[in-house]
Amino acid sequence: MHKRIYVLLISILISALGLIVLTSCTTSAKTLHDANLPYLNSLEYAHEEGKILVGYKDQTAIQRLAEIIDGEVQSTDEELKVATIEVDSSIQATYEIIKQNKDSLYGIDYIEPSYKRYIPYFRSNVVNKSTTTNEKTLANYTGEALDQYLWGAKAIAVKESWENGYLGDSVIVAVIDTGIDATNPELQGQVTKGYLPSLQEEIPAGEDSSYGGAHGTHVSGIIAAKSDGKGIVGIAPNVKLMPIVIFSPFYVGDDTVEKGIKWAVDNGAKVLNNSWGGPGYSLTLKRAVDYALKNGVTFIAAAGNDTSYQSFFYPANYPGVIQVGAVENMEPYRTADFSNHSPMLAVGAPGENILSTVPQNGSKGYEGGLEIDGIYYDIMSGTSMATPYVSALAASILQKYPNAQPWQVRKLLQDGAQDIDDVGIDPSSGYGLISSNSLGLPLPTTGGCNLEVRVTVGGTLTSGACVSLIGTNGDNRDVRYFAITDSGIAEFLSIDTGTYNIIIGANDKYKELTTTLSTNTTIDIAL
Repeated sequence: MHKRIYVLLISILISALGLIVLTSCTTSAKTLHDANLPYLNSLEYAHEEGKILVGYKDQTAIQRLAEIIDGEVQSTDEELKVATIEVDSSIQATYEIIKQNKDSLYGIDYIEPSYKRYIPYFRSNVVNKSTTTNEKTLANYTGEALDQYLWGAKAIAVKESWENGYLGDSVIVAVIDTGIDATNPELQGQVTKGYLPSLQEEIPAGEDSSYGGAHGTHVSGIIAAKSDGKGIVGIAPNVKLMPIVIFSPFYVGDDTVEKGIKWAVDNGAKVLNNSWGGPGYSLTLKRAVDYALKNGVTFIAAAGNDTSYQSFFYPANYPGVIQVGAVENMEPYRTADFSNHSPMLAVGAPGENILSTVPQNGSKGYEGGLEIDGIYYDIMSGTSMATPYVSALAASILQKYPNAQPWQVRKLLQDGAQDIDDVGIDPSSGYGLISSNSLGLPLPTTGGCNLEVRVTVGGTLTSGACVSLIGTNGDNRDVRYFAITDSGIAEFLSIDTGTYNIIIGANDKYKELTTTLSTNTTIDIAL
């Protein structure tokens, strides 16, 4: 894509954003907000039928709602206050029943569908066994037998971090994906216990959990394939990988992913790798992301492969998430044409023609691949592949700075990045291509904060109000954050300090104010 065209489009979009926010917030709010009616999230994006997701205050409210809509409570999470209710009617019909019974729905914060998400990658198929075998002797940079195909390791100068002892020691990275074939020789001994949230079952360490196919195993090899000279090596080979299976083979739903994220955080993961996403702002998923951030866990997500300028691909665009674009394997390095652009894209990483591990023949997720000396590999491309490079480097940062907060990890990744594409910060590559330079930087003490915006309408905290932050951070980058109030509060965690125009809309009402954020802040807005 042409980068200069994007720059023009961005300026147009930013100038029009205030009007867009006003229109979208107040239009949707006309039917969604009433005295006792909980927020009904949009049905505009592709979603599952047969269930609704509910944010609630107490179990009594959930049971009452289930009776009203003739549904059955499938599961609840008492800590995050999220429930799933199975319904026989369409979600649209269920919404109509809810509107007719609004006076009986106290204790419910929101109701929403489970949006569909997908895995942004594609196979490249540019390597064959004969050429790979003949070129084994060319290994040099990483010392691995297939070094000539590990261009991404050299592009980010990872050898410098290894030489300084930063290999991700003692850091657990959760791979929230299709599962991991821990029997692949490159990953044996690298995989700790994991979780299958759809069945609420733990996965023993070292087991094959590749229920959903090859993708999660490929991501895992990029992060932590062993350093043994036999094939490939991960960017942080001393990391422990935690499989959280959310595609088996299809997406299990935002409610199930919420359980997986929470389990990963509660069981010691310090980095969450999310090489998946899709449109639709889910309050359920937002609660899970915020749970991770509040517990000091770094959340990293793929920007997507739609060759588009977007700010609605989730979880990548939630505040506090480190959003990753893909860089192509050609010098001078630049963003791959398929990679999405976003005003909140943080960094780019190698994402084209990436050789990594896939499930072994006979495993649950076997899909074929390139067999070399009994080990299975494949070449894939996408922001899916770029994301684990960032997760691995984040793990090495956390080895050096074990108490670093998510915003500090992000700033180190950004400040150490190599500028590519347009000069300076841009929406295609963010701060640029990640680099092991980040590990040579001091831990930042300023530049990040949390913001809580509390919105009341008629004196009552209101869920479903739209809150946008538009402004510039300390690096003079134009930034934008967006959140929908949940229980009347919009949380912006681990965001940049800076000067922002805050735009709030709900119930045909609109308010705008300007503030400078330099520390954790709470703002009360009455509409």
